[in-house]
Amino acid sequence: MSIYNKKVSFFIVFAFYFFSVFLLNFYVSGDQYYYHMFYDAASNGSLQDAINLGRRMLSAGEPISLSILWVGAKLGVPKNLYVSFLNIILFLGVYRLCWKYRCPWYAFILLVASYYFIVLMTGAEKLKIGYIFIIWSLVSSGYLRYILVVLSITSHFQMLAFIAVFYFKETVSQVNQILKNGKTSKRFIFLVVSSGLVIIPIFWLLSEVVLSKIISYYDGELKFFDAVNVVFLFIISFIVFRRWDYRVWSVLLFAPFAIVLGDSRVNIMAVSFCFYFFLVYRKMSNLFVLSLLGYFVFKSFFFVESIFINGHGFG
Repeated sequence: MSIYNKKVSFFIVFAFYFFSVFLLNFYVSGDQYYYHMFYDAASNGSLQDAINLGRRMLSAGEPISLSILWVGAKLGVPKNLYVSFLNIILFLGVYRLCWKYRCPWYAFILLVASYYFIVLMTGAEKLKIGYIFIIWSLVSSGYLRYILVVLSITSHFQMLAFIAVFYFKETVSQVNQILKNGKTSKRFIFLVVSSGLVIIPIFWLLSEVVLSKIISYYDGELKFFDAVNVVFLFIISFIVFRRWDYRVWSVLLFAPFAIVLGDSRVNIMAVSFCFYFFLVYRKMSNLFVLSLLGYFVFKSFFFVESIFINGHGFG
């Protein structure tokens, strides 16, 4: 069976869109209550009004994600239909990535039915947009790839932690190259300069919002136990790859973020990081990887059940 052909993919996308609309119609409380209020209010104002509204109603300052939501609101598209369209873009990005690395069809199905994918579909609006850009950057090349990376960070500041780990090896390599022979790649320079020109002014203007979020996540204490899941992922990665290299040890770079910000904010990025390398190095059919996917699918059942019962997934 192959899901990587036009007829099958069209049917899957069609079915996925209606499933998304159906599920979102039940997700009416929690953070989504405020997102619906924001979406309705944003339809009556300018983009600047929407960004100011996002700061007040959502404690959000990320300009790209707020701008994208504002576009849908101004066009008069019902929120659940518009967000389902964004879910399709997310889905197609994952589909394209899986096609690129020849992911087995059963692993792909488990992946899009897993807990964190359902969370991105439903309860994590801004993070979803950040993931859309980062996933499509992984199937792009050249300068477009780095532009999408910058857009990802400015869609959700949390993506900065993911990018920091993901590009850690390349950054260290480029710095060593500069120290040794004073040279580096043009694309790396482009990434650093463009990121600086875009992100630094945004952080400067929104420093109060960013700091208040970090403080609220930090909660005044270090959460060492929250790094357990990261360590578990590290162990799984080591078992799967059976060697000590960047694909394995870099997972531990998420541990400091988990200790400071909490595992609820970091786990999704650590899991995404691991599965990207499982995908790239053709390990999606590995028994340990499939078992991990099976666990996340099992976990997603309770999340979806909570949506139907409580109106949100984190009941």
